[in-house]
Formats: sequence, C-alpha cells, structure tokens
Amino acid sequence: LVRFMYDWLDVYAAWKIDDYFDITRSQKSSLYSELDGIIAWHRRSELAKYSAYLREISAAAEKPLSEAQVRDFLDRAYEMSRDLLRHSAPSMNRLAARLSDEQIKSYLADRTRHQQNDRDDFMKDHGVKAHRKFKKQLVSSLEYALGSIEPSQQHYVDTLAGWYVIIYPKWLDYEELWVNELVRTFGERGKPAFEKDIILLFLNAPELGGGRYSEFIRMYNDKLVRWISDFSARLTPEQREHFRERLDDLADELDSIGR
Repeated sequence: LVRFMYDWLDVYAAWKIDDYFDITRSQKSSLYSELDGIIAWHRRSELAKYSAYLREISAAAEKPLSEAQVRDFLDRAYEMSRDLLRHSAPSMNRLAARLSDEQIKSYLADRTRHQQNDRDDFMKDHGVKAHRKFKKQLVSSLEYALGSIEPSQQHYVDTLAGWYVIIYPKWLDYEELWVNELVRTFGERGKPAFEKDIILLFLNAPELGGGRYSEFIRMYNDKLVRWISDFSARLTPEQREHFRERLDDLADELDSIGR
C-alpha cells in the first residue's frame, strides 16, 4: 500500500494543486516536471533516513517513552519536514510565479470561506460536532497503530478530545493569521523571500505574525508531548508489540521503495 501511494504521489499532488488553483495545461506540464525532480531526490536521499527514524522509535517503544524522548522524536520529524521543504521551496517558487493573480485570488477566497464555515459550525453547536469528529479520528488512528483500545485507556482519549475542543477557537484564530501570511507570501512569488516564508507557513512555525502565537504553539506542543508520554506508559504488551510491528513494517516498505 505504501509503495502504491508513493508511486502515485505525483498524480495525487498534481490533482490537489489543480483542485486548489484550476491550473492550465501549460502549468500542469511544469508542475509534473518539478514534482518528478522532488520525488526522485526524496526517494534517493530521504527514505533511508525515514526508515532509520521509524526503527529508532520502534526500539524505544519497547518501554514507555519519556517526555524527553517524545520531544526529541517530534523535533526530528519537524527537522525532516524542514529539509523536505528547503529542497522543494525553489520548485514551489517557480510554480507559484506561473500562477495568475486571478488563480491565487480564487484559492484564497475559497480558503477564507472554508475557514469561516469551520468557525460558524463550531460556534453553532459549541464544539459538539468538532469534538465528535476529532475523537472519531483519534480512535481510528490509535486502533490502527495499537490494534485496539482498552477500556482503561478511554480516559486518555476523552482527555485529548476534550482538550482539542478547548483550544480549537484559538487554533481558528491562528488559521486566520496563517491565511493572512499566505496572502503576503504569494505577493513575494518569484522572489527569494517567497522560499523562506513558504517554509515557515508549511511548518506552522511560531515565528509567523511576529511570534504572536508562539506561546500558544509551545503550550500545544508541551501538552501533546506529555499526553504521548503518559499514554505510552499505559500500553499493554500486546499493543506495544502491535505498534512496533507497524513501525518496522513501514520501515521495511520504505527501504524497499528507496532501493
């Protein structure tokens, strides 16, 4: 499945970008050319790093993870994402420079509309639907990673889902800032500044907006680190083994794709 998804990554990415910007035939040709170069580099240079990273997590997960371990793994994932974006930023800049003002205006209007709909939906039922949706996604992800969720662990699921609803209004405010920063960044397309700023946007970097939400992002990350560490200490031997097998199987697939 992973190989299938990776082999079709260029098609999926092109479809999403076309959905966002309604690109022309000429733009699509340039898009595939840029994607081919990024994916070839990624296959050659990055997959082995991801595989080794997953095997490290698997080995560490034999025992409960400390907060320091969780933070280290998350920080390293962040840096790997930054490496990918650094390599991709010149291609993104060239592609953005080929977009018309009308294409960008249409995308931004659609993004703003979706954001406002999310805010309206949340306010309408005081977060009930958002809570239900997040909890469902969390349960699905945990069941995939662990095989099952024990009744004694349900408290942790409820705690994280409840916390999500509490912070969601703040996250919506941050998304509004994010869209405003995106508008400004698109104004830099074709210039070196675009590449620096698009990386910050894709990383949801604390520096955005002059650091206005840096404390919120730090608090969010601290709570997540603590939750992952606490939850890892509550895993059964069967869940722990299932999780490690998932990681090792994924690492094997990445090694196979990279060869």
